[in-house]
Amino acid sequence: MRRPPAPFLAVSQWGEAQPLGPVVVVAARVDDRYARSLDARPLTRWPLWSAERLLEEGRRIGSVVAYDMVVLAPRKWNQLLTKVGSRARVLDWAYRTAIKSMLSAHDDCAGLMIDRRTPGFAVLETELPSLSGGRPLIYVAAESPDPVLEATGLLARQGAIEAQGRLERRH
Repeated sequence: MRRPPAPFLAVSQWGEAQPLGPVVVVAARVDDRYARSLDARPLTRWPLWSAERLLEEGRRIGSVVAYDMVVLAPRKWNQLLTKVGSRARVLDWAYRTAIKSMLSAHDDCAGLMIDRRTPGFAVLETELPSLSGGRPLIYVAAESPDPVLEATGLLARQGAIEAQGRLERRH
């Protein structure tokens, strides 16, 4: 697997294709020990898991890794979409927000790993140098499933399930 040198940020999202639920972007700090522990886990099957198992595994991962999560409830998503006019630009804003937050809190991160299938990928790729505050940032776009990105996606899915539950309890 091709990855940036550790520690690095892994960034993933969930919910952009779900019009009635929240959109979640997660940026997680990954060190060598954490990456090696994920390599041995069957995380590529998580899209088939029950909500209970997703929540349990997401909490387990979230307890051992530093991460930041941007959650856009449907109302906020629609407000931003109306304001900027493009789904890719809204996602770009959410990615930039999560990445900037993590880089400011963890200035030892030397790289960034994002799934190339990310909707805002082209816009985000041009802005990466400015996100790092001028320091070099090695960027890797994963082209095949990687356990680190699968785990970050699982955290995003966990955040979406929890946010959806909060929305349902309000109504």
